[in-house]
Amino acid sequence: MKSLAQSVSGCGFGTGSRVEAPIRHILLVRHGETPATFDRKYEGRGNSPLSVAGHEQAQNLSRILAPVNINGVYSSPKRRCLQTADAISEPHSLVAEVAPGLEEVDFGLWEGLTFTEIQEKYPDILAEWIGDPVHVRPPSGESLEEMASRVFQVFDKICSTQVRGWGGADWVKGGKHAEGAKGVASQGRISLSGREGFVGTVSRIEPETFEKELSFFRRECFIAIVTHGGPIRALLSRTDRGGLRGFWEYSVPPCAVYYISNVCR
Repeated sequence: MKSLAQSVSGCGFGTGSRVEAPIRHILLVRHGETPATFDRKYEGRGNSPLSVAGHEQAQNLSRILAPVNINGVYSSPKRRCLQTADAISEPHSLVAEVAPGLEEVDFGLWEGLTFTEIQEKYPDILAEWIGDPVHVRPPSGESLEEMASRVFQVFDKICSTQVRGWGGADWVKGGKHAEGAKGVASQGRISLSGREGFVGTVSRIEPETFEKELSFFRRECFIAIVTHGGPIRALLSRTDRGGLRGFWEYSVPPCAVYYISNVCR
């Protein structure tokens, strides 16, 4: 793994890049299943590896993304993300770059507990958190706002050096060039909506559509960012809504992939 500080600008950085063209597209990838995912336990700062099923999901997603012109892979430092990023990187002869700050929200004393267990042990603060998760922290944890702040900083740093025409906060709903989040792959299945401006639209379609769009994915230049459900929801909500208002509206199962395009029109 390389550190974020070792990355260089422009499409074609890193090992094994295939096309000298400007990067204009981002794939946001959630890690595969972990034992905590299967048991429905809260895991933020925890560092569990992928489960057997999670490894299978990551390998399946790797095969699906193999034809895509991915020229860089960034990852949260957590093992579950690094293992997923390694699987995605391998067909492209790339080395995933570790990007501290892309970690999941810190659930504090809720780490490793199920929702029912949290209800039993922390009913009052849980009720406050449900009412305002953006600002209320779990005990000894962080709020969604705090998580999103660090994720946005790292994401914008990556994109400012790698994505052509990147404008940081300008690439949100209502921004001059905003195009929005456009697709999702679940359990390693690609979904993709139309490439023309669908600001605020996230849609899911059948896997065979990926084959129809294969020439686009081979021609254009992508980076993949492997992270967690919370950071992905925060990034999509900022892209679609300009903030965290839509945070809970996105389904981000293990090995989901969201596609964000930031092409200057």
